[in-house]
Amino acid sequence: MQVIRAEDNKSFIQNKSHTIVTDNKDGTGTVQRNISAVSDRIWLDEEFLGNYGMAYKYKLKFANQLCQEGFVVEKGKDEYGNYLLFLNSNAFMYLHNKEERPHIPCGPAEMSLILAPEMIEGSDELVKGFKGSWPGFHEAKIRIIEKSRESMILEFHGGFLGDKVVRLFVENIISQSYDQNCLESFAELTNLEFRKAETHMEVMLFNDYTTYRLPEGFDDSVFKNDPEFDTNTIERVIEEYQNHGVISCEKLKMMVTIDEEQKREDEESFKKFLEECQKNPFSLDTWNNSINKAER
Repeated sequence: MQVIRAEDNKSFIQNKSHTIVTDNKDGTGTVQRNISAVSDRIWLDEEFLGNYGMAYKYKLKFANQLCQEGFVVEKGKDEYGNYLLFLNSNAFMYLHNKEERPHIPCGPAEMSLILAPEMIEGSDELVKGFKGSWPGFHEAKIRIIEKSRESMILEFHGGFLGDKVVRLFVENIISQSYDQNCLESFAELTNLEFRKAETHMEVMLFNDYTTYRLPEGFDDSVFKNDPEFDTNTIERVIEEYQNHGVISCEKLKMMVTIDEEQKREDEESFKKFLEECQKNPFSLDTWNNSINKAER
């Protein structure tokens, strides 16, 4: 396809009341809600005919070798012609790091579909359970149900999956690679991604996080003895942990069930929270803030 124009979509948003922007000290603004406000508006020489929405992930490759992965969240036609809104998967990362999103060049571009519910049997139930989007697997735990050279059955639960339990059937394994040499090194995840490669499917596991600890020999009695102690004066020890894995296979299947005990606990917790809101209206502000962060 041919890109004839590309701009940040922020200036084209009509209903700005749906957009929440936090002003930063350096003069920049961080968008906390409304994915249209962090999308690129791309005009094409013809109408985009592919599926769009958060269930379909694409890879965009431009003439200058720039590659982006993300979602077409809207398509239409305006005074400049046929357009689509493209949400870069890393859009919020750029905002968080106060970096400018990569500029999309005009000219020829290739778009490949790398993830859709049709590619993984049974995944439509998972997408449906998360309002038409692929869920995040952040903080999800992994269980190995069965494993052999040719196939494996994995189960994911907890974390951002809520009360959903995802059982993944990996069939006709082609290859496996892990930073820590084995699948068993993943007890918990920061993310899980699926994608269609040229001739096979891939499961990509991530467990990347950063920890902060007090320096060796630090006298922590100061916290008790001096209530006004400035913790910002402490030079904490930063440790970064990374663990990645890639499983290539010919076919993926998925089965989604509900953890009834977790569902009951979540419902009871939410009920108690609403009761607390009636007693203390300030709790509702806390809830709204947490919703904004989750959407971000």
